[in-house]
Amino acid sequence: MDIDFLIFQLRVFSSLTPNVPLQQNLRAVMAPALHKLARSCRGQVAIHLFVNQEVQEVHAMVLGSAKETLAAVREEEERRHGGLEDLIPRPGLPEYFRLSWRNDDPRDQLFPDLNAFPDERLLTPIGNTSPLWYILRDLYRERRKEFRFSPEEDDSLLVLRLPSKEYPRLGYFLVWSPKTDERFLPTCDEPRRQEARVEFRRSMARLLIRLFANFYDMKPETYLPSYCRPETKNVTLLAARLRGFDAVSACVSRRKDLTPQAQANCISDLIRRFNEIFATLVRQNHGRVDQLCGDAVLAVFGEYLDTVDETPRPGCKYALSAAAALVGEFQESVKEWLDKVFRLNDYRKQGGALHVSVSVAIAIDHGEATFDYVGSKDHMTYLALGERVTLVHQLAQLPLEKPILLTASANFWANGMLQERDGQRKGEVLEPRQVEIPGHTGKYTVFYLEPENIATQARSAIAST
Repeated sequence: MDIDFLIFQLRVFSSLTPNVPLQQNLRAVMAPALHKLARSCRGQVAIHLFVNQEVQEVHAMVLGSAKETLAAVREEEERRHGGLEDLIPRPGLPEYFRLSWRNDDPRDQLFPDLNAFPDERLLTPIGNTSPLWYILRDLYRERRKEFRFSPEEDDSLLVLRLPSKEYPRLGYFLVWSPKTDERFLPTCDEPRRQEARVEFRRSMARLLIRLFANFYDMKPETYLPSYCRPETKNVTLLAARLRGFDAVSACVSRRKDLTPQAQANCISDLIRRFNEIFATLVRQNHGRVDQLCGDAVLAVFGEYLDTVDETPRPGCKYALSAAAALVGEFQESVKEWLDKVFRLNDYRKQGGALHVSVSVAIAIDHGEATFDYVGSKDHMTYLALGERVTLVHQLAQLPLEKPILLTASANFWANGMLQERDGQRKGEVLEPRQVEIPGHTGKYTVFYLEPENIATQARSAIAST
């Protein structure tokens, strides 16, 4: 192993921890690796490509000449274990994104082509019939800032396999350079650099296996871009559903002034708004969307340590912050939906007498949940499972007095983030209620909240962490 790669490997090991999501650590490893590869080959853009033939998709990370990306990579290369703030990879690192296509697409040939390639192959010129040409054009469209020039069919592309018989899904490196760059081809043909690339590919494969098998229990069949570690742990769960959705859906289906297609579009637009707002707010508040099931959704908070507070408190506070914002933002979106999509005025002119109302109901719980994969071998989905997941979904389905419900365990860890709103007597927000859940014996202690009961200063503190 050359000294340069040994230093690179030591930097990687000194800056990673299993206490952050797999996707963040994957970016922290691969972005500096692409930077090193591009410089070594004198290429303009380096790409890492995961290939998932079973569902006709690839996931790609692209690193080229964008100033913001290069600055984040340089910061990541210097990151070390120090305080807790150094445990998290730099947020500006390039991300993987997904490309997929339907049957009978020219890109379908990508999989047999790559399988037939040797461990290293130089395409010069690329040609306009190669599936890699179509992929390269897709990458240019999605990450244009990384490319100084638009790829052309007579450019060159170096394809490098990450070799491992035991772990065959580590993907490929691609290095692109335009035909006008006269340094690239001589560098690719230089024997000493060819030998260095062989060692680099082997070392990177060993590094990925060592890290992700140890940190996240990666299996040989694991497809890393969509993989998380199966385990049981304490987390905060947020379930939300559209209250009044069934009545609104029935109302839309009876509208005589809407075509069947317009009726379907009306309902799908409502669900889209709900899902998009939910997913955005969960991501902004350090959570992960676990399930999107139309009018019912689930998010997980506090899966990984990202603050100096190692208790469940940050996860509960993140969930409350997301809940408060979800109620307000969805209310505003529903107003627009009623006016422009449902066309409330037209509905009333047609004699519609049903009061049309749809809002969001939220339940938050803290406790132990199991995370694992469900589905067939070729189509696995990573989900939160267990009694608490079922419970929080059922709580969100209750006829809630207020839009947000906390279980006793969530309320305990939310201490310090709750306050009385104007007009409430002191201590009212902390008063427990008893509810019954169909199919369960006994009663459950819960707490009802309005968004105004969540302290704004606490939300600001969460946003800044």
